[in-house]
Amino acid sequence: MTTPNIGWLYFKDYFSELPQLAYKDNPDFRFKKKNEYIFKQKLEDHEHRELLKVKMDKIKTFNVRTEYPGLITGTGITHDFSDEDALKLGFSFDHTTGLPYIPASSVKGMLRAYFPQRLLEIAEKKKKQAEKENKPKLLEEAKMFEDKGKAIRDYLIANLANLGVEGVTPDILHRLELNIFEGYDGKPGKEDKHRNSIYQRDIFFDAYPQFSGYEGNGSSKDAGRFLGEGVITLHGTDPFKDPKPIKFLKILPNVAFSFQFRLHDVTIDDITIDTTKKYMLFRELLTQFGIGAKTNVGFGQMV
Repeated sequence: MTTPNIGWLYFKDYFSELPQLAYKDNPDFRFKKKNEYIFKQKLEDHEHRELLKVKMDKIKTFNVRTEYPGLITGTGITHDFSDEDALKLGFSFDHTTGLPYIPASSVKGMLRAYFPQRLLEIAEKKKKQAEKENKPKLLEEAKMFEDKGKAIRDYLIANLANLGVEGVTPDILHRLELNIFEGYDGKPGKEDKHRNSIYQRDIFFDAYPQFSGYEGNGSSKDAGRFLGEGVITLHGTDPFKDPKPIKFLKILPNVAFSFQFRLHDVTIDDITIDTTKKYMLFRELLTQFGIGAKTNVGFGQMV
C-alpha cells in the first residue's frame, strides 16, 4: 500500500515530537501540519480492497456512501491535548492497514438498536416500577418508550412486506430479532433450548472504505481525499461568551464503505426470511438511520 498507516500517524506520530509537554518552546512543532498531512491522504491504492475482503462462502456485501457532513467512528478512544489546533476525539483505525473502519460490534449494535424489543422491555420495566412506586412520571416515560418501540415494529413489518415477506406478526419479528442477533433458530418457546450452533448464526464483519468520490472545491489536490476536519463550538453556560471550537477527525462525504455479512435463511411459522431479505433489510436500516457518532446532528448518514 502506498497510503501510510494513518492510525499510526494519528495515535503515535501525532504526539511524537512533544518535548516533555514543552512543545510551545519548539517553534517547529505544529499540530496544524500534522493535521494537514493526515487530511491530504487519498484512497489511491486499490490493494487494500482485497486485503479487507472477507474470504468466506455465503458472504453478502453492499456498498453505501457517506453524505454531508460525513462520518465519525471511535470517539470514545482517548485522543486529547490542550491545543487549539489539536484534533480532540479518538477514531477507529484498522491496526494492519491503518484505514478508518466501523467495527463489527458497532455494525451489529446499531442494527439491533433499530429493532423494537429493547424499547418495549424498557417500557414494561418502567410500567412496573411506576405501579410499585406510584410515580406518574415513570408512566409517561413508559408510554414514550412503548410508542417508539411500536413505531419501529410497524416500520420493520412494513419494510419486510415491501421485500416480499408477507404476514410478519410482532411475535415473528421478535423471533427474527433473536435469530439475527442472538443465534436462536426461530422456534417458539424457551429460546435457550433452540439456539443454533456457531456455524449457523449470522456473522457481522468490520466495514471499510472502498473508494472516495470526494471532490472538495474541484481542485485535483482535493479529489480522492477521504478524511477531513469537523468542528464543535461549545458556548458553555454563558450563551454570550465566545465559543471554544473543538476540532475532530471525520470521514468526508461521498466516501464508499463496504458492509459484509455471513447470513443464514430462517423459517419462522412457515415464513422464510432468506439471506437476501436480511441484508436488504440491513441496508435499509443503515441508509434510513445512519451509523457512528453524532447521528442526531447529521453525521453517519448513508446512501
